[in-house]
Amino acid sequence: MSIKHSGKHYLQMSYRIKTLGFSSIVKTVMSLFLVLTI
Repeated sequence: MSIKHSGKHYLQMSYRIKTLGFSSIVKTVMSLFLVLTI
């Protein structure tokens, strides 16, 4: 396992975590918005 490969894997992991975090934030904001509008 080369350093290049592990670095690429780390980038993919961090990117996935970022996208998951962003989607969860969007879901939270949307649910709060729905609660406020009702």
